[in-house]
Amino acid sequence: MFALFLVPVIIDGKIWFAGDVIPGLNITVPEAYPLESAQHQQQQQQQQSNFQAQQTYQPIGTYQYQPTYQQQLPQTTHKTMQSYQPGHKHSQQNPQQQLAPAPPPPSSSSSMQAHLPSNSTALNYDDIITQMISTAVKKIALSLDHTDNGKVKNLLIAPLSVFGALTLILLGAQGLTKYEIETFLGLSEGNKNIEDDMLHKTIGRYFDKFVPVPGVEVGHQLAFANSIFIQKNFAIKPRFDHIARTDYRSEVFPVDFSNHIDETREMINKWIENKTFGRIKDLVPDRLSPATTLVIANALYFNGNWEYPFYLKTRVSKFKVSNTEEIDMPLMVNAAEVPYHKGKDYEMFGMPYKGSIRIMYIILPDKNLHEFTADLQPETIEEMINLAKVQSIMYAVPRMKIETSIQLKEPLKKLGMKSMFDPSHSNLSGIAEGLYANEIFHKVEILVTETGTEAAAGTAAGFVRGGIPSVFVNRPFIFFIYHTPTKSITFWGNVYKPTPYFDRK
Repeated sequence: MFALFLVPVIIDGKIWFAGDVIPGLNITVPEAYPLESAQHQQQQQQQQSNFQAQQTYQPIGTYQYQPTYQQQLPQTTHKTMQSYQPGHKHSQQNPQQQLAPAPPPPSSSSSMQAHLPSNSTALNYDDIITQMISTAVKKIALSLDHTDNGKVKNLLIAPLSVFGALTLILLGAQGLTKYEIETFLGLSEGNKNIEDDMLHKTIGRYFDKFVPVPGVEVGHQLAFANSIFIQKNFAIKPRFDHIARTDYRSEVFPVDFSNHIDETREMINKWIENKTFGRIKDLVPDRLSPATTLVIANALYFNGNWEYPFYLKTRVSKFKVSNTEEIDMPLMVNAAEVPYHKGKDYEMFGMPYKGSIRIMYIILPDKNLHEFTADLQPETIEEMINLAKVQSIMYAVPRMKIETSIQLKEPLKKLGMKSMFDPSHSNLSGIAEGLYANEIFHKVEILVTETGTEAAAGTAAGFVRGGIPSVFVNRPFIFFIYHTPTKSITFWGNVYKPTPYFDRK
């Protein structure tokens, strides 16, 4: 049996996910429960030597991630009413100003290819699989949303974090279990020429693309982390251990669930807390079983300032939860040139982060939010983004804090991934014999404030003029964080009743 823990968080227009690698951050291991000795490491390395060949393992402990993503950024010129491009400095003061450098978008084929030719290069693999992953991540967001069936008022999920965890499980899945995960993620049909190891290497490179661009995404921090906590002396398969370390950059910790369940739970919770800079605490529940043999924890941390900070004049207004309920909500006000589109039954606008490579989009449906989301598909989201054109608008957004804890076992089973949760049908023999998933825990927190408001003082005058659209987010809405180069959603939320956030610390 094993359990999986996912924890995403957003702070001040910043996203946090528990289970992510934060560069340079060493995990604190409780003294009462030290890591295995060097002798154990030596035994493990000897067991893996046949598979490893010329590779060198990282020692058990914290993997120090060194980002390598660098690009030359061409100069471009701004024109109003254009499709939104990453890196464009659409000013709050001068709509004709010169744009900041923008990174070139990743090359991509015109449509999803059903079959990879045998002579495809590594670059072709990256392009095609990046498209597939982008679609898979959107599918995770919308599928988990649709399986909710309106039972949870505020739904927050980190589809990128869920994707990372599922692909790590896929690495060790065989037979029916592998087929179910591949089918849901869209990584099986028509892609028989992609060998498993190449697929996982490409997924690893895909996660590298989320590293903030130096000199463009100023002040941003982003990190992914995977960690595997395995019962000591448990025979983990060398291939899984090797690829998990090298391609997924996972940390591997031998622990003792059987005899030290409380200390182990504390250790896992401490790891998650450290990876999210203290934002997520006590994710692992008290009911973690001594029979557990493996825990996979995944976290994502993102810290990013708004490109156009909000004004200090945040005012309390009414937020209409339903036809019978209204609450007082502080609304932050801003005016800027941002992506905007008014559709047949919705309004949508984007609030870029510094560097404009990552954008928080807000969708404000005219009709019932649950009915609106039920009709959304991955391709619909991309079409809506493409329809949004840069123009001057005024917008008011709740100053809010939202947090949710979700158990993903039942939703994932509804989506066709049943066997990995069934002891008699689970086939995770690529990790170790006899494993099945007990539960997948997912905890998310978001905090949205006027970060950097002092830099925005006095910029309103140029935009408070007649004829520009005004969008007031004062009823249930959707928001998602979009990474433009990969066209991926890192964070998704349906907000029916936001929690007012008045603390200005």
